[in-house]
Amino acid sequence: MDFPFVYSKLINFINITLIQDIYLKMKLKSLISTLKSNFSTTDKWTKSWEENQDYMGFMQESYDDTDPNRLALGLIKPKTQILSAGCGPGREVKFLVNLECDVLGIDHSEKMIELSQKNEPKAKYIVGSIVNFKSNDKFDYILCLYNTMNYLHNFKARRKFIENSYNNLKQGGKLIIITKHKFSHLGAFLRSIISNKNFCYSPKQIDRWFKDLGFKVKKTKIGDEILIIAEK
Repeated sequence: MDFPFVYSKLINFINITLIQDIYLKMKLKSLISTLKSNFSTTDKWTKSWEENQDYMGFMQESYDDTDPNRLALGLIKPKTQILSAGCGPGREVKFLVNLECDVLGIDHSEKMIELSQKNEPKAKYIVGSIVNFKSNDKFDYILCLYNTMNYLHNFKARRKFIENSYNNLKQGGKLIIITKHKFSHLGAFLRSIISNKNFCYSPKQIDRWFKDLGFKVKKTKIGDEILIIAEK
């Protein structure tokens, strides 16, 4: 089946139907895009996001005060050492540099790093895997926002990222994660069933990420998102 062709026809159908609810249209498009991603390699899927001008524009806009990711950034103390894990095009990096933080951004996408460097040249950057990253320099905070954890598609990868984060933090340092679990809403539940790129996990699975690693973990629900604060 030529899914890209079917995908374009489905998106066009949604655009011309009499569905007036814009939010519903967005949800339908998201669901179809999730199905489309199953037919792509990870590299092609990443490239599709890099070429999505609407997404890239959104990810460089100023934060809405109710954005859970903005609320997570409000926990950061100025003039601290930060690792931005999955920094994307640099919105959070710019916010943190404005707090006079010493920021290292890491992302597996060269394109994202290029955009982040352009957006905030005062930070330092690495193109690489957040899962395998180890540092001799220790951080006050490690941030993993925008559901980045949901793109690490097996337990071993998520566990390794969190274990390395523990070792990369100073004593008393915090790993801060924004994610969704599969029961957050219907879309998250469907994505957990049909997607092979963007996973949503059960609360018990999330608890297992941290088991016996020494973190003190607090979880708070913010809208459809979960804020996780794991203190070393």
